[in-house]
Amino acid sequence: MNVKLKVLTAGVLFFTGQAVLAQQDSTKTQNIEEVVVVAYGTQKKETVVGSNTQIDAKKIADRPISNVAQALDGASPGVQISTSTGQPGSTPSINIRGIGSYKITSQPLYVVDGAITNNALSAINPDDIASVTVLKDAASTALYGSSAANGVVLITTKKGRKGRDNFNFSTSTGITSRSVPEYDRVDAYQYYPLVWEALRNGYRTTTPTATEAQANQYASNNLIKILKTNIFNVPDQQLVVDGVLNPNASLKYNDLDWVSPLVGTGLRQNYDLNYSGGSDKSTFYSSVGYLNEKGYVLQSDFERMTAFLKADSQVTKWLKLGSSINATASNGNNAIDGAENNASYINPFRWTRTMGPIYSPYLHDATTNALIYDEFGNPVFDPGSLRGADAAAGRNVIQETLLNRNYTKTYNIVSRTFAELKLTR
Repeated sequence: MNVKLKVLTAGVLFFTGQAVLAQQDSTKTQNIEEVVVVAYGTQKKETVVGSNTQIDAKKIADRPISNVAQALDGASPGVQISTSTGQPGSTPSINIRGIGSYKITSQPLYVVDGAITNNALSAINPDDIASVTVLKDAASTALYGSSAANGVVLITTKKGRKGRDNFNFSTSTGITSRSVPEYDRVDAYQYYPLVWEALRNGYRTTTPTATEAQANQYASNNLIKILKTNIFNVPDQQLVVDGVLNPNASLKYNDLDWVSPLVGTGLRQNYDLNYSGGSDKSTFYSSVGYLNEKGYVLQSDFERMTAFLKADSQVTKWLKLGSSINATASNGNNAIDGAENNASYINPFRWTRTMGPIYSPYLHDATTNALIYDEFGNPVFDPGSLRGADAAAGRNVIQETLLNRNYTKTYNIVSRTFAELKLTR
């Protein structure tokens, strides 16, 4: 298709009967100097003496986080974020430039809107934060004295803008999963010959005069006596012969997976609503937030509701008053984790790594090998009566995890009030 344009001397473009006046506006670009929140207010970044890092609201919003500490992970050199449990809603520990002394807390000092606090990480909705500044060295933390020996984390919350009302709603949904995959493990076809070999070698050690044939026969005769379970359709003493699994052996049932019922994919949902505004002399900011996070381990979840209100007013030319109140209610269901309960039989990670791949979580009919169901149609858990001594006989981690409850309920209400005086000569 051909299009023709006629340009007139008057500087007007005619296109299919319509006139468009071509104009060019002059532009002027000016860079705004970056400022950093410090102990005594704000300061131009190039004039700051000392080591510090600032994370703004945009960087915080880009991360699916539950608390302030997670916003610092990987965002600042010299700041180490670590967590020992991985429970949903758990608060990581923060180390700024390493650990100062043995058996003394290495946690930094937290300052929220100029007030020192000890529960900043769990009580503040990350969506209400305008910026986080980490003060690292002595020059930056000197104003706080010895209490800031491990560094300072300055948290500035959002506030309203004069003459401008804002209404914002944000929501996010994501999944949580285990970052490190489980170890590769042998299956039932490999497990029996390996145990047979261990029995054979053990017998040769305890009975040096035994021949190889005698040791092999001992292992074949005692294999199922030790393990107490034969999930193949061949006689016990014929299951493994001379270290080789009977080629005619086939599984009676194959529901031998302990990992999938215990460890899966979690779901994280977050909703935030805020309204802010102000007049020539006053500003306000209000918000509510809801977080629901189901962990990837069975019976691990976290729920939090927050409400925040902040207002300030320039009463006179020399007096400014402000106040804020933050309320938080959280509920957590903590599963048995691998950090503090690594020796527990019902630790899901310990159980799945040590349980032999020949034991099913569920009961089967001794004649038909079919699953046994209760009156509600659910498979009956195997209490472990037919397991070897090293296979947690009498326990079932899935059943016990479903029955156990380790609830944590937390309620926080934090209020801050300030008066700012401007003294003049």
